[in-house]
Amino acid sequence: MKTLRKTFLYSFLCIFLLTTSCEYDKSPLDEDTVAQNEGAVLTTVSTVGGTINKLNPSESLLENTVLFNDFDENDTIESIDLYVLFADTTPVNNEVLDIDEVFIENVPGSAFTVGDSGFPEHTYSINAETMLDAVGLTADQIDGGDLFILRYVLNLTDGRSFSADDTGTNVRTTSHVTPFRYSSVVVCFKIPEPGDWTLEMNDLFGDGWQGGFITVSIDGEETDYSPTGFSTTETITIPAGTTRLLFSYTSGDWEGENTYTFTDPNDVVILEDGIGDGNRDVGPATGEQFNTCD
Repeated sequence: MKTLRKTFLYSFLCIFLLTTSCEYDKSPLDEDTVAQNEGAVLTTVSTVGGTINKLNPSESLLENTVLFNDFDENDTIESIDLYVLFADTTPVNNEVLDIDEVFIENVPGSAFTVGDSGFPEHTYSINAETMLDAVGLTADQIDGGDLFILRYVLNLTDGRSFSADDTGTNVRTTSHVTPFRYSSVVVCFKIPEPGDWTLEMNDLFGDGWQGGFITVSIDGEETDYSPTGFSTTETITIPAGTTRLLFSYTSGDWEGENTYTFTDPNDVVILEDGIGDGNRDVGPATGEQFNTCD
């Protein structure tokens, strides 16, 4: 029966990956190894999180559930080792923080229990504060776009180990979804000041913005604004408990006629832009101009 399963699985993988003509990545855990029941995988069941709030790392969580499959009795898992790596994508003065990968924890195979999939499963959770402590950083040293990468090492009872560097592309991403690596990107959700914000939009010629508009997003709920006539003032109420406020500008025609100011509830001008000289092409900067990460 085991030989039959091997033959069927290998045939299935060859058909499924026909475009590769069964010439797989030559690594210890490539498709040939899996097809011959000589390896094992940690397949992703679910991932929760994936973002780290720089302004509140203790409440940012990365949680992964994986299942173990050795294509036989699923009884050959010895343990998994977990490591965390910090990737600095926002160098300061062209200096990149270079920090070695850090060992976090060893999880014994006995911690896996049979889940809804019918395979042994395990869920591992780690918050950003723990990852920061592990690599010796504080929240002040990270910025939006930086990455924390949680890496799994699968240890088998026969002494072999598999991880990201040992795994073929098809096994990682397609046939078994076994990346061995899960990342969280740093963001910074600053709580915006609740209350009435004021958006004043002006048009030099008095005919509106001719296709231009401002988008304000409050916790993902987007509203577009543009003036009619020479000037329009909008009151934008930010409810208490809002966690993210974004402000973007989209250009139209006769951009040189368009100006605006955006003021918080304390009458502090947060944004103002526009040339106001009546030219056709050059006006306020486009794209995202403000978010509460800044």
